Amino acid sequence: MNKVLIVGNGFDLSAGLKTSYGDFINSELFTSHSGSLLFDRLKARYVKSKWVDIELFLKSYARCISVPSRRVDLLSGEDRRALHIFLKNDDHLDQATENFHEEYVSLKKALVDYLNDQDDLGKIDFKNGVDRYFSENHTSKKFNAVLTFNYTSQALRKVFSGCDPPDILHLHGSLVQNDVVFGVDDQVEGVSEEFLFLTKSDHASYGKFPSLKSIALESDEMHFFGLSFGETDDSHFRPLFEFLSSDDARIGRRLVARGVQTQWGGDEEIISSINRRKLHFYVNGRNGYVGIRNRLRHLVGQKVSELKLLNEVSCFDVSQSDVFKIDQNWLDEHSV
Repeated sequence: MNKVLIVGNGFDLSAGLKTSYGDFINSELFTSHSGSLLFDRLKARYVKSKWVDIELFLKSYARCISVPSRRVDLLSGEDRRALHIFLKNDDHLDQATENFHEEYVSLKKALVDYLNDQDDLGKIDFKNGVDRYFSENHTSKKFNAVLTFNYTSQALRKVFSGCDPPDILHLHGSLVQNDVVFGVDDQVEGVSEEFLFLTKSDHASYGKFPSLKSIALESDEMHFFGLSFGETDDSHFRPLFEFLSSDDARIGRRLVARGVQTQWGGDEEIISSINRRKLHFYVNGRNGYVGIRNRLRHLVGQKVSELKLLNEVSCFDVSQSDVFKIDQNWLDEHSV
């Protein structure tokens, strides 16, 4: 697997699909669940902040109703703000605890139903040349696989419709297979064991495919598009980037370069494996660049220099009509 594309929800958004959490919360489908404590608190959070990560909200919600002796004042300030301190009495706590699993399942089903309606070829409208860019990129050197964190598939299928398509692997399940992984990571300190159904690893389809670190060992090129590298997916990205910024990455490349037999191939890969791995990051303008830069610095533990020395790192701006490779002039002009 020499060349892979890894995509997140930003890819669907670039295709004109209304797949953000905000789009979902503002939909008629979401509003139809008014009266549900979980739905109502989630809506209130979004209205106040104009943005919400539903998975992070679920973790805060679970912590809030897991507090020993139901002491809301024991919560961290972040968790209290996330919920607007809505659990003001035992009645609210009883209702939230008793109905949490049922409401969580309803929330997941509503999200799936909403995305099924959005995942429509007729709604796809790439305006920034992304579809043409990746189609041509695939033609010049085939992507061996596309790994997607999205439940949807139509935008990717459209991009590769005019050529021999790569394998598309849904890391968090898909709408087609009805096996979506929706929840929080395993870092659930303060969450009662009765709510561990929230964890992504508790889903039946989680772990169906190899880890991103394993994929990196096989890859000469890795393209990242539409990803925020947020903390809800730390279990995927932290091991990957810790590996890519460590001497282990260098040693691994040398082993393959010497023709050591591995499960990923042998002598025929020697020449292509001598060069540094290419890492391509696609960002949406200045804010996208700053966000990715800061998250990568967090993931590699400040070892950005090592990441760039061990790998050939390039960034591309996709906010304009064409994909543009970011250079120093772009960085200076955008004050980053």
